[in-house]
Amino acid sequence: MSELELLKKEYEKEFSCNVGDERLWRSLLQPFIENLYENKIVYEERGRVYLIKVSDLSMDVRHFEAKATGLILIKKNPRLKGTFPDTWNFGSAWSCLHIAGNALTTYGSGLIWPEPALVKSVEELVGSNKTEEALALTYNHKSFL
Repeated sequence: MSELELLKKEYEKEFSCNVGDERLWRSLLQPFIENLYENKIVYEERGRVYLIKVSDLSMDVRHFEAKATGLILIKKNPRLKGTFPDTWNFGSAWSCLHIAGNALTTYGSGLIWPEPALVKSVEELVGSNKTEEALALTYNHKSFL
């Protein structure tokens, strides 16, 4: 079980509502955003899964935001035409951030896998052409099936 899954289990009641206690959620989730593996996370949006580099990270009492640079496209969405930009911005209000399986998610946005050990494993697996194994840790994780 990932650290995020354990946290959700411990605070199940608090994470079961639509919009949470901003202070509580920030205190619980900010460390996951601050303590990244080489400033990288696995990021999913509209069925596309990327390993991204995070820069220009800013956080305050209400939200966090950052700039993303796509490093590796791990999974394409064949139904989407066109390309994804090389860089984009992402973020969330703390009160809208939720734990979904072993990832973080916001309303109307994608999924973020910030845990350092998982990100490192995904990077190594993709580098060894083991994409399906990398996706099994993230997008195809048992908690989403």
